[in-house]
Amino acid sequence: MIFITKKKVKNNLRFLSAIQFHYGKENLWDTNWKFGYSYKSAVQLRGLIEGNGSVASILEMPLTVFLRILISGKINYPNNMYDFGFGLSYAF
Repeated sequence: MIFITKKKVKNNLRFLSAIQFHYGKENLWDTNWKFGYSYKSAVQLRGLIEGNGSVASILEMPLTVFLRILISGKINYPNNMYDFGFGLSYAF
């Protein structure tokens, strides 16, 4: 069962929240919540905060009309996991 709410605050700012309930391992109910945001201007910034302690963000910047650079990161404090990266995307 998933409950999702979306809210457009301004033309360039949006929020999203989701709560998920499911029957998990070991015959226990498991819940997971997520909170996300999207800010779009010359650059686009998206982020996510999860109930399990993960925090993620993506920054997307246009270099030219066809070329974009992406910088991303995800941190999970309870599991001591840190992931960072970058990429290029080309659209024609």
